[in-house]
Amino acid sequence: MEFGSVSRARPHLAKTDYEPAMRWLPHILTASRGFAGPVVGYILLSGYHWIAFWLFISAALTDLVDGWLAKKLDAPKGIGDWLDPTADKCLADFTWCALWLHGWAPGWLFWLLMTRTALIAFFWWRARFSGFTYEPNL
Repeated sequence: MEFGSVSRARPHLAKTDYEPAMRWLPHILTASRGFAGPVVGYILLSGYHWIAFWLFISAALTDLVDGWLAKKLDAPKGIGDWLDPTADKCLADFTWCALWLHGWAPGWLFWLLMTRTALIAFFWWRARFSGFTYEPNL
């Protein structure tokens, strides 16, 4: 077999040929980013600043990877539409809260960001139950 040729024993898989469980991997990565938010906040408040920093960076990088994997593995669409922004908000908001409690972020900035998050959640909830539909343009 030549270098770079495709093996006949294992032909190239199409997007839809992946195992059904594997197609959920992007959503698992997204959920892990959301769960990392409280962990980053706790570790930051515990005084392990470099660990919190690198965990935050690692969690933020999953945002790049999960989008790419979702397209590559043809992940189920519905859950990712709300899980991705929710995970982003959890990671960012818990981190900002810990920074504010630690004294590294001004209170006005923390409360401005929390108000923004609350307004976005309120208007999303209101639009959702009024029959408004939104199709993401990826």
